[in-house]
Order: sequence, then C-alpha cells, then structure tokens
Amino acid sequence: MSKSFSRGVLLWIDDYNWETLANGGDIEVWRKIFGNTESRVYRLLGLQLEIAMTFEAARKAIERYKQPEYSSTYVTAVVDLRIPREIGGQPDIKFGLKIAKVLQNQGIPFVFL
Repeated sequence: MSKSFSRGVLLWIDDYNWETLANGGDIEVWRKIFGNTESRVYRLLGLQLEIAMTFEAARKAIERYKQPEYSSTYVTAVVDLRIPREIGGQPDIKFGLKIAKVLQNQGIPFVFL
C-alpha cells in the first residue's frame, strides 16, 4: 500500500550564502533564484522550499519532519557536500556526508549538489 501526501518540502542544504555574505552579498540568494512565488513546477509538485545552511540547521529540520504534523508531508533534499557544522564554521565534506547519512536513515530521498 502506497502512502499519499498532501504537501511536500524541498530541503535545500547549501552554505553558498555564507560565502556570499562574506563578500558583501545577499543572504536571500537562493530565495531570489527560486523566487518567492511557486513556479509551474513547484505548483505541480506542491513543494515548499526550505533552506538550511549548516549541518545543525539541516539536522533540526529533519527532526522537525519526524513530528506528527508532518506525517502527510513528502520531503526530499538537495545536499551540498561541503557545509559547515554550525554558523561561522568551516565548510567540510564530512558534514555533507553526515547529513546525507541522517537523511538516508530517515528514509528521505536526496541528491548531492
């Protein structure tokens, strides 16, 4: 028996924003790229964009998706291999791989960026 979902989340895990900020850029770069309103694809898929820029932020989001209110939510993720553990930390491949393992253990499909 397949599970039906009433909504979906695309969890975008990427620290690109930290490098952008360090060079005087805008923290909302991903939201500007994807737009604030749903495109035709987002409407078709019914996806909400959530952005996490660190391992800890992504881990907290994944924990939140385990809560009962998310039981009818389809979650998929895009993972940058090099992310910092926390705000201000250095990006490292080990944290990208660790969050991928967390996603895998939770049964959340993902692709590497």
